[in-house]
Amino acid sequence: MIKRFVFCVSLACLCADSSHCAQHVDALGDPLPPGVLWRQGTARLRHDDGLLGLAFSPDGKLLASCGYDAFVRVWSVPDGKEIRAFLLDGINPHPFAVAFSPDGKLLAAVDSDLTPTAATRVWDMRTGKEKLRLQGTGITLAFSPDGKRLFTAGIEVTAWSVDTGQKLRATKDPNLQANQYIYCLGLLPDAKTVAFARSIYNAKPGQRDLILWDSETGKETRPTPSTGKQIQSIVLSEDGATLAVAQEEEVVLWNVADWKNVRAFKTTGQPVQYVPKASDLGERALDGRILIWDTATGKNTRTLFKIQPPAGPVSFSSDGKMLASGDEHGAIRL
Repeated sequence: MIKRFVFCVSLACLCADSSHCAQHVDALGDPLPPGVLWRQGTARLRHDDGLLGLAFSPDGKLLASCGYDAFVRVWSVPDGKEIRAFLLDGINPHPFAVAFSPDGKLLAAVDSDLTPTAATRVWDMRTGKEKLRLQGTGITLAFSPDGKRLFTAGIEVTAWSVDTGQKLRATKDPNLQANQYIYCLGLLPDAKTVAFARSIYNAKPGQRDLILWDSETGKETRPTPSTGKQIQSIVLSEDGATLAVAQEEEVVLWNVADWKNVRAFKTTGQPVQYVPKASDLGERALDGRILIWDTATGKNTRTLFKIQPPAGPVSFSSDGKMLASGDEHGAIRL
């Protein structure tokens, strides 16, 4: 027993110190760190800490993820092999959400850090190089359909030029206080009007309203009646006709043409997103269930699966055939 123990320790030390030691791979063929001989399990589709954001590329062949480990990672689908990994620098970086440009050539990530080093990064997916660094704290983001503008929201909503990185226009809210952000962002069919809502605790009347902001004129309007309810998410249907607003255990559907209330139905109160190629809404419940809601009837028609709570972000592929879900431990499931 003593001889075997000494042999194993010596072998590990030699591999760690010698530059001539061959690099080993795991069962899937992925390289192991220097000095490591064997890995139980896999590093694919996994972060070292909880997940914050997920997004499929437009063609569904890639999945981007970000988490508390300060990494933005890109995986091939469906094998889960890591294609690129970007480590955010700064004082306390927290990439909170990711998005691909409509042509899939760029990847952007917002940083929820509250220090002066916070910035939205935009990378060129072909070269892996950083194309833009846009200063400011961010919680959510969206590209315009033509890919020429990037909208970010955090302490303010900002429209950026993707070509130059120039700040085109921004809106601020004097009512926002410490640790209060704009969490919800949706782009309307005209590609210039942004729908958003502010996350304000102990809000005064009107402070939680759905707001439409014209990114070209800077004008704000409130198209729907005040409810005082906290808005969780804002998503536009694929045909651009309906805006779904999730708020405090219900979803309200609004007709974008005249802002009339189409329908309202009860949910579990979590953010929702439209299922591509369908009129259904998907919701990640706090207990780990992925619920599918029929917007025509307001009924829960399917429960896709249940993961160990607390659950993390979810994302549907553009063809609606694949769903990615992350958890607080950093694991991604397809």
